[in-house]
Amino acid sequence: MMGLFWMKFAWMALTLRVGLGIAAGIGLMQKTTWGRVVAIIAGFLAILHFPFGTAMGIWTLVVLLKAPNAAGYEAMAR
Repeated sequence: MMGLFWMKFAWMALTLRVGLGIAAGIGLMQKTTWGRVVAIIAGFLAILHFPFGTAMGIWTLVVLLKAPNAAGYEAMAR
């Protein structure tokens, strides 16, 4: 019975992460103001998945949180 709970929990967590990633990708491709925020949240969550997720999460955060890049994205989003 407890195994079924954990299986459902794992599927729900996976579904939410995939949905967050898709939303971030769509938001960034359409250059919306919320896309950058969603991608930053997805980057923080990706850091937990060593080693590939950690590398991609750090790269995402470095690219999206640098001041010149943030200003450039905000200018594009308008």
